Amino acid sequence: MSKILDLVTSLEDNPSMQERSLLDEFISSHTHTYHFPQDFQPLLGSLFSSRLTIKEFTFTQDFYPYVLKILQTIRILSRDKNLLGDSLISAPSTLAVLLKTYAHQHFLDFNAKHLSELLVEIATILRRLCDCEVLGPELLKDDIPEVLCLMLGSTHAIVARATLEALISLSAMSGVHQVLEKTCIVELLLRIISEYDGEFIQLASKLLNSICENEEMSRQVRMQRGNLIMLK
Repeated sequence: MSKILDLVTSLEDNPSMQERSLLDEFISSHTHTYHFPQDFQPLLGSLFSSRLTIKEFTFTQDFYPYVLKILQTIRILSRDKNLLGDSLISAPSTLAVLLKTYAHQHFLDFNAKHLSELLVEIATILRRLCDCEVLGPELLKDDIPEVLCLMLGSTHAIVARATLEALISLSAMSGVHQVLEKTCIVELLLRIISEYDGEFIQLASKLLNSICENEEMSRQVRMQRGNLIMLK
């Protein structure tokens, strides 16, 4: 527990090599941990408020490996739903800013270092937040669904897969279909089903079947003859 207190204390100052080492230690020692004491909640909150909101830090490419460790730590902590709640109400908007910027950079240069990994971590965290009654509705704001839809066009398999999983969770939320019907999600999903195989077809088909509960998107699929290749 002393290491956790050290990490929380370090977040009160500027990023440092000592903090990065503490993050490494946390990640390696909690790889298979899925439940945490409530004492870990301040750590989760501080990672958002004291690090991910600092644009000079999160948008400087030299710091991307450091930011990745922070996101990995958040992703591990977000496994425990009991740590998610009102104290993180601004977390979705913070993630939305990162998501937009990193996705834009990713599509400018698919070979840019660390961006794929950063996007995968963010998509996974967003998927976890969908299960939180308080935070879930916040994910419909700040263009989060729209940016995730665009990410389906990534040529990186790990990004496409994490995005599919996030959108599957998001698609179960009330009101999201009205947002998604204004995007190019149907076209992108049909492309994945046509060009990919195995698990990608299953994930894309699951998402397509979910969004087709919306009348407008069901019409879009029929117009593009997507119903001929949907898996049942």
